[in-house]
Amino acid sequence: MKMKKNVIIPTILFLMFFNISSLLAVNIGRNVYGLKTETYNGVIYDETVATDDGVHMFGTGNDNTDRIEGSLSTSVGAQWWFGIHFDSNQDMSAYSGGRLYFSAKVPSTVIISTEIENIIKIKDSAGEKSVNFASNSIQEINSYGVVVSTGIKNDNTWRTYYIELSSFTGLNLSLIEYPFMIGNTTNDNTLLIDNVYWKKNLI
Repeated sequence: MKMKKNVIIPTILFLMFFNISSLLAVNIGRNVYGLKTETYNGVIYDETVATDDGVHMFGTGNDNTDRIEGSLSTSVGAQWWFGIHFDSNQDMSAYSGGRLYFSAKVPSTVIISTEIENIIKIKDSAGEKSVNFASNSIQEINSYGVVVSTGIKNDNTWRTYYIELSSFTGLNLSLIEYPFMIGNTTNDNTLLIDNVYWKKNLI
């Protein structure tokens, strides 16, 4: 009987520790950290309340069945802004030298070159860091991951982009509040966003 106790008790303790560790595990630090995606591991984000890692929606983006992956994209319309927000600042230093990826479908009514709201942002504890839609820092890639153009296109077609995190000048990766924000243009325009994620520099 004593032998059985010696085996059973450590086994129970191990299982308890394993379950608690699993509950406390976070997704930050994965090679790909998913924010609004059904393709990559990480946060599969589709909720207005906080989910994994305390991530939730900022603004009033709406679900849309027109998407580039998964089942739903996010429609960004009259509210001007859509963002993904951490309940508390998160250390994203593991992604230093990495990239922000996203896909967008932008209507021709969005004037890329002139409207100030055409901005991709990341916000740290000190404030917002931005890249304009027309910036050469925004790289469009094809399905093979090859760069084919720069800047966001307004041709009502799904396109995939990345931005080097270093392009967000002065960004403090150890204190990230909003890992993704996008500005719309006017109340009359609706753009779609999908497959948003951060990726480490694995070279």
